[in-house]
Amino acid sequence: MDTRMIRYFLAIAEEENISKAAEKLHMSQPPLSRQLKQLEEELGVELFYRDKGRIWLTDAGYFLKERASEIVELMDKTEAQMRELYHDQGGNIYIGTIETAANYLLPKWISGFNRRYPNITYHVNNNNTDEIMKKIDNGVYDIGIVREPFNSEKYECIRLPEETWIACLPKNHALAETEETTINLAQLAGEQLILPGRSIHEEQIKKWFELLGTRPRVICWYTALINGLALAQNGLGILLCPKSAEPLFHGKENIVYKEIINPRLTSSVVVIWKRNKRLSTAVGQFIDYIREEVN
Repeated sequence: MDTRMIRYFLAIAEEENISKAAEKLHMSQPPLSRQLKQLEEELGVELFYRDKGRIWLTDAGYFLKERASEIVELMDKTEAQMRELYHDQGGNIYIGTIETAANYLLPKWISGFNRRYPNITYHVNNNNTDEIMKKIDNGVYDIGIVREPFNSEKYECIRLPEETWIACLPKNHALAETEETTINLAQLAGEQLILPGRSIHEEQIKKWFELLGTRPRVICWYTALINGLALAQNGLGILLCPKSAEPLFHGKENIVYKEIINPRLTSSVVVIWKRNKRLSTAVGQFIDYIREEVN
């Protein structure tokens, strides 16, 4: 299985049609079909279901697609870094970030750094903390912007100040009608809650409510904050999230947010990169810039 074959497979997986994939790859259909058959024979599995001209991925195909995407992304990144390091052709920075940082931290950092180093190209991907860490380990991302808690043993870190969590309520909810800008955790007991689906946050929040001798009543777990917000806007329940998500709610008239107190839950955003890994000049300079901004 070589790089060309991997790219052929990804094109077919994306189009779910060999003819369209062949057009995209600027080749004829028969050679592409032969390449796919050869790949399946080499791996000893069927990668696609086939029925009356339709094709779609099998479980093995989905697994290969996930791995193949990372392989191609890493190879493209390596080529770009070789040009940067040895041919002085600018630089590329690959960043994985949680949603909240993508909205209020990263744009400020990139804009400021761009004024200092205008020839850098950025590749920004939103993801959750666990996926970001995995892609840093695999070399796909240079830098991750994640949220504690996580196991930091393998990473160099820049920690930002702790922030509190907020409750985002539909405007017509009884708890949203007061002028108070804070809300006691006890007031949320028994309410339908929309909570982050990351397992370590799930445990944190459960322990938070246990301090009051109760458990959260969860109506939905979210992985993408924007989805949780949409559910709260439609009255499903109360969304809990870090305060740095606040910019997402600006201009949304049907949402009210209040800081949660008594007791407070806090967490920190952390910039991470792999320990003992050689960094490109561009990545090293960007990390130094972030340190300046944070300190």
